[in-house]
Amino acid sequence: MKIRTDLDTLSEAWIILEDLNLTSVLIPGNKTETDALELARKLLKEKKLHMFVATVTGSSIEETGKLSLAEAVEYISDFFTTMASELVSLADIWTVLKEESPSQ
Repeated sequence: MKIRTDLDTLSEAWIILEDLNLTSVLIPGNKTETDALELARKLLKEKKLHMFVATVTGSSIEETGKLSLAEAVEYISDFFTTMASELVSLADIWTVLKEESPSQ
């Protein structure tokens, strides 16, 4: 499995993270507070962990269900590392454009 970072994947990942109250983790430097037990319930009982890994790898939920937790965490870490880097680049571009635009 390979990590996908296209816009459709980011949008789908955002939807899952929003349901988990974790969207702020996509923006570097932001913190989030969540109930660990409620998060674990959603990740495992509602199979949000399966859905998230399936989304970022382009695999089926059934395939991701066969992964070990360590394998799943590796895919998730790779996704967040890649997306954080890309979002920082986007923020840098936004800052430059903002500085170059004339004041109103």
